[in-house]
Amino acid sequence: MLKKSMLWSIAFLLVLSLSGVFLYDKPTAWALPPGTPSKSTAQAELNSLTVQPEGSMTGYSRDKFPHWIDQGGGCDTRQVVLKRD
Repeated sequence: MLKKSMLWSIAFLLVLSLSGVFLYDKPTAWALPPGTPSKSTAQAELNSLTVQPEGSMTGYSRDKFPHWIDQGGGCDTRQVVLKRD
């Protein structure tokens, strides 16, 4: 028969080993995705963009895109994209 102190030692080692699995076996989370440019690089790229004046809407009609209106479940495309992103 095992002594009480021996049982406590085994229980402690078991808990310690299991906590290591749960604490250290998780993937590391990064604040930024790989390849994210520095702030100065991003600012330089943004500054190089040309903003065009608003163009004519001639020829555009929402009626040409009926499949964008309802995405099922009472959601339109905007709601689906917001939920996804």
